[in-house]
Order: sequence, then structure tokens, then C-alpha cells
Amino acid sequence: MYRDMVHRWEWSLNLLYIIIFMKPFLVIFGHPIQYKILHFRRHLGILSFWFALFHTWWIIRLRWWRDINMYLWRKNYLFRWWLAMIGMLILWITSNYWSIRMLKKRWKRIQYLAYPALFMTMLHEALIPRTVHFEWYEEVRFTAGVFWVFIVVKIIEYLIRKKKVPSAWSLYINKK
Repeated sequence: MYRDMVHRWEWSLNLLYIIIFMKPFLVIFGHPIQYKILHFRRHLGILSFWFALFHTWWIIRLRWWRDINMYLWRKNYLFRWWLAMIGMLILWITSNYWSIRMLKKRWKRIQYLAYPALFMTMLHEALIPRTVHFEWYEEVRFTAGVFWVFIVVKIIEYLIRKKKVPSAWSLYINKK
């Protein structure tokens, strides 16, 4: 049970990957009807926050309160985690219909905190010391690969939005 509860961060990080990659992939490959699934990104973000919070609670519970200062502030990778959790907390607080109505255009700017939260979570995940060196190396390589794929996908999305490159859907329609 310990391993299962402590490793809920993997679910949180995977949900963040899905949330961040959903829109660019829909712009590049998507059918116009598939844009309806973008509505669920906010719900996935809330679920991602809860998984990260449960992970935090279990880690704090297992480290006991006497060692909490050393584990949460003196470790460099945990400082990145604090930044990610603060960003996710702000996103969680503003992920409701009342906040959308009250913040109006500023709500979208606040939601851009998902990018630094994902980046800090990726750094936290990649820089945690592992017991097996090979496993740690694989984690760093995977995280770096996801980061570079994200950069490439965002550049392609930008070019499609500026109409400099056709999307896959428009190429499919024009071929018929």
C-alpha cells in the first residue's frame, strides 16, 4: 500500500502531460468535432492536483513531523516541488465557474501557470535521487524527451495557427 500511495505522483504527472498535449494535438491532427473534449481539461487538472496532494500527504506522513523541515526546504528537488504545488493550488482554486466569470480574460492568463507547474514537476521527478542509477537515468531521459516533444508540438501548433503550415485535417479534406 505504501508504494501505491506514494507513487500517485506518476498519475498526476501523466494527467498533466495529457492536459498540456491535448490542445496542440487537436490543432495538428484533430477533427473539428473532437474539440468538445477540451472541456474536460479543467476536470483532469483538478484530478491531477488531488493525486499530487495525496502524494504530498503520504510523504509528509511517512517522514514524520520532526524531519519535515529537512525534507521540504533543504532539498533542492523539493523546492521545485513546492513551486509546482503552489502553481497547481492556484490552478485548483481558480478552476470553477465562479472564478471564470469573475476573472474573465485574466482567468486564461492564470491557467497558463500549468506550463511552469508541469516544468517544475518534471524537474522534481527527474532530479529525485534514485536507489538504482539505471532507473534514474531512464527517468531523466524520458522526462527530457517529453519536454523536447512538447517544444516541437507547440512550435507546430503555432505555425498552424498562423496559417503557415496546413493541419493534418485540412490535408485530409483537400485530398478528397
